[in-house]
Amino acid sequence: MTASPEFFQTASKAQQEQFFQRSKEWLEDRHGKENVITTTIHRDETTPHMVAYVVPLAWNDKKKKETLNARHFLGGREKLSEMQTSFHEKVKDLGLDRGVHKSSATHTSIKEFYSKIQTPTPKLKDVAKEIDFPEPKFLESKESYGERVARTVWNSACDNLENEYLKSTVNDYSKLEKESKEDKNKINSLENKITKLNKEIELNKEGNDLIKKINSLPENEAKAFINLLDRKVRENQEERCRNFMSSHTESMSKSENKQGFSMKR
Repeated sequence: MTASPEFFQTASKAQQEQFFQRSKEWLEDRHGKENVITTTIHRDETTPHMVAYVVPLAWNDKKKKETLNARHFLGGREKLSEMQTSFHEKVKDLGLDRGVHKSSATHTSIKEFYSKIQTPTPKLKDVAKEIDFPEPKFLESKESYGERVARTVWNSACDNLENEYLKSTVNDYSKLEKESKEDKNKINSLENKITKLNKEIELNKEGNDLIKKINSLPENEAKAFINLLDRKVRENQEERCRNFMSSHTESMSKSENKQGFSMKR
């Protein structure tokens, strides 16, 4: 997520920090705070930008639960346009303008871009030749290299928010996602992780509720309750230790009996 180079050239450091903070808040409002896994601000390139990893969960009426659905947020011209308008509402008081909806812009480089997309659409392999893809670094992981390639492609198109190439790429990705077994495995893995995280969240909530209840008790009752919990924990640990030793001793005894029987034979 980024703004125009002109914004970063004139904005104060505080304004830039506020822009990225609001960008993160906008993502959290749109997807849910728990679904924004991480965000990173990159300032080592011409235009500073924020990379965000978001789990696109949306309610599935058929399955009666939330499932991964990128198309729900990005599919179609209207949704992309709504997304740009919504984000602009979040940051417009920082001095940022949203391009006039569905109009030809007056900026020279964008005018050149629009003149290009009015010509017959080139084949994908011809477009790819125009992008200067980065070379993989020594011992760089596939995930890291994939992120750099994606960022390079994005930066090549970031001045063209309405460009048809990006939209077709989103649609192509959605189709490939359905057809790819590997992607399905990744989706299942993510759903399992989300389920585990939700369970951990519930456990944390239960723990927090218990702490609140203890804190609400009179001091002497709270101490007595905590002592009782400590005793129960110790008893449970001792019981588990005794069971382990008993099981281990029994296993060793059976092993020795087998060896003795073998030697007698």
